Amino acid sequence: MPLIPSIPRYIDVSKKALFFLLHYKVASLPIYPDEIIQELKCSIKTYSYHARKLGCTVQDICDACGSIDGYSIYDETTKKYKIIYNDEILSLQRIRFTLMHEVAHIYLNHFIDFEQTKLCRGGLNEDDLDVLDKEANHFASKVLAPEIVLLHAGWKHPKIIRQQCAISTEASKYKAQKIIEMEKTRNFITGLEVKILRQFNKYIYQRVCPYCNHYFIIPGAKYCPICSSDKISWGNEKQMIYIGFQLDQNSKALICPRCSNEDTRTPGDFCLICGSNLINKCLGRWKEDNQYGPYFEEKGCGAPASGNARFCHLCGAETTFYHQKLLAPWEEEKKQKDSQLASAILPPSPPKLVPNNVLIPQKPQREWESGKF
Repeated sequence: MPLIPSIPRYIDVSKKALFFLLHYKVASLPIYPDEIIQELKCSIKTYSYHARKLGCTVQDICDACGSIDGYSIYDETTKKYKIIYNDEILSLQRIRFTLMHEVAHIYLNHFIDFEQTKLCRGGLNEDDLDVLDKEANHFASKVLAPEIVLLHAGWKHPKIIRQQCAISTEASKYKAQKIIEMEKTRNFITGLEVKILRQFNKYIYQRVCPYCNHYFIIPGAKYCPICSSDKISWGNEKQMIYIGFQLDQNSKALICPRCSNEDTRTPGDFCLICGSNLINKCLGRWKEDNQYGPYFEEKGCGAPASGNARFCHLCGAETTFYHQKLLAPWEEEKKQKDSQLASAILPPSPPKLVPNNVLIPQKPQREWESGKF
């Protein structure tokens, strides 16, 4: 068996933290350590539970474990890991970090890889314990607040990081400094990080528009594709998704939006039946003239657009579908959906009033209505 290294293996631990996120299919923040512990099939108890069971104080448990936060051991009898933590600590963020710290000891094989590792902390000298604890802290930090995710989400303010990752104020300040440093100096991305970004793609790029309430996921979006507002913000509440046309990977309609022609796989951008442009992309900006009608003012960027996009998500210009009036103004669709929603939640009509001396025949109760199946 190898010996515990003299210094923490930070690079190796960072890679294992990314493998951990991939293995457990973590695709959003904050991460919940208790769910991971369940998947690891570990036993989890609190300090107060053991204090009641042993008839002692929580402080006695802290002294026995050698930690005021948490502790983990490997049970040779059951062949399972056990995690206990101090539930009297008031900071939820600290408890979350403690649990992930203990998960790190397990995932990094600290209990089985080294000759010095014993079933209790007393079996390790201070230097060995310090190395393993630093590795576990590093792992917990990388998992609870993955830097590559924060970087690509554009979150570099401590308050935002604290809210998204549910970590302490001190930890969020450290992460913010790290993200700002990466933004300035880092000009590469590893293969593991690419896989992480794919896994977190929907979470990172989900957006909500405050004007039309549209929810969408488009990397790099600067404008709402429905109303062209530039006030879009990150959000995970699916308020409204506007109806659109089904497109292929080149933003070409599978069925003509105007005449329903299904033969659209032929070369070219236009429908062979009605002549409509079948590719939804950024077209340009138009202006209205009272005398001559709309006229072309500025060419668009040509970026491909989604099947319901009235406007370009990159520059805010009109799309081909909207200019051809294949898509109705977003206000009309929103008004219709709001009306449908309002009618769906109308209160029930009041009961009809009848004279006291009129008997209303009762419908016989069916078997399934009485609860007998």
